[in-house]
Parts: sequence; C-alpha cells; structure tokens
Amino acid sequence: MEGAFESSAAPAALRGGELVYLRLPVAADCDEYLGLRRASAEFHAPWEPLPPQGVDIHSSESFERYVRDVDTDQRLRTFICRRDDHRIVGVMNWNEIVRGPLQSAYLGYWIGAPFARLGYMHEGLRLALRHSFESLALQNA
Repeated sequence: MEGAFESSAAPAALRGGELVYLRLPVAADCDEYLGLRRASAEFHAPWEPLPPQGVDIHSSESFERYVRDVDTDQRLRTFICRRDDHRIVGVMNWNEIVRGPLQSAYLGYWIGAPFARLGYMHEGLRLALRHSFESLALQNA
C-alpha cells in the first residue's frame, strides 16, 4: 500500500508500504525506542558517531529532546514501524533541510539489530525518498 496507513493502535502514518510505515515519534514511544537503541548499540557501533561528552543517547532526557524537535523547518524525524504489530524497527531522519533554490536535506537512518536484513530498511528508504520528493518537495524545479 502506498500513501497513508492508519491504525487505532498507532499514531497516523506519513507514508505506508507493504511491510512498514513511517510515522512521527511521540512521547509514549520512549521505552520501546530506548530499548531498541540499547539492543542495537553493538550492531551500530561501526557507524554511530560519538555523542558529545556528557550526553547519554540512551536516556529518557535524550529521547525527550528528540521528540521535542521532531518536525521543524530544519528537520523531520520519523520512526519506521512494522505494519503487522506497529513495533518500531528503525529511524529515518531528515536533517539540515534547505529551502529555496537548493531544496535539499541530509537523510540519516538506522535499523534496529533484531530487524536487520528483513527488508524493512529497503522499503523504509523507498518510502522516505517518496516522502522527500512528494510531500517535502525536496527537489530542484
């Protein structure tokens, strides 16, 4: 399914596919998100940048900041959620969104270790690119 996917069990989706959908994070996601981050720390180690000194990326305070800045002029943060049970399987972040003639952003993403190599990120990236061009209008005219 392309387009929006909604369920009473989860916040409304921005864009949905066969396996996963993209949606905005909400405060109630804290425990599930932090659990996935912790369970995936070793898996992500080769790519994860070192956080600033004194910042614990696995803390509820860090997650609160993440949710507070979820949708601004310069960024959009979404979760990749599995359709069958609404579990968070990964993250898709648009950072440093530039408007005007450039119409661009940096796309950052990760998949949780338990969900790697199952096709979720492949579909999530496809959905993110469609969202980038169709909804965020991140292309040169």
